Amino acid sequence: HGISIDLAEKTLVSNLVTLGQQTADLLGLDLTLADRDFTVHDAYLGGGYGVMGAAEREAIGLLARSEGLLADPVYTGRALAGLLDLIRTGRFAADETVVFWHTGGLPAIFAYEDALRG
Repeated sequence: HGISIDLAEKTLVSNLVTLGQQTADLLGLDLTLADRDFTVHDAYLGGGYGVMGAAEREAIGLLARSEGLLADPVYTGRALAGLLDLIRTGRFAADETVVFWHTGGLPAIFAYEDALRG
């Protein structure tokens, strides 16, 4: 599962297929990728790129309080908010392993200091 933070599902899936296929070809893998190989959720786009809403704020706060990790509101906060919603709505089985791949983005958090305090 992937959570889009700024692109519609069809656009992001197309990009993933293209990038994945180019990577497979570069590595000499006998692999053909298609749209059906990717699950992307675009229901969490919020108010647009760079706009932090209540869901992002809640996710960032939860991660900071429970794990001691800081997350930026643009990428990580929005993706985490989407993941939390998918978990809360039963999208994953109780015994299913879920990995949240946090790739950074922390410097952006400083631009949102006032919004995060409020």
